[in-house]
Amino acid sequence: MKSGVKAFFIIGKGPHAAFASAILKNIDKIYHLVHETPEPFVAKVYQSRDEVELWVTHAQWMEGRRLSEKKQ
Repeated sequence: MKSGVKAFFIIGKGPHAAFASAILKNIDKIYHLVHETPEPFVAKVYQSRDEVELWVTHAQWMEGRRLSEKKQ
């Protein structure tokens, strides 16, 4: 997050070819998320369905860090 990365995790189990297939079938959604979301984020690319889901944004990540620091 600190480096400004937009990361995608493939959700599901299978051979490497299935991972590649998940990326290819969702490539338009991936491009859209990259271009429409200005801040760093982590997103999920699902193998079993045609879906890309924003998981956590930089702002959400920072808020979680602030909350965990307050608990200490």
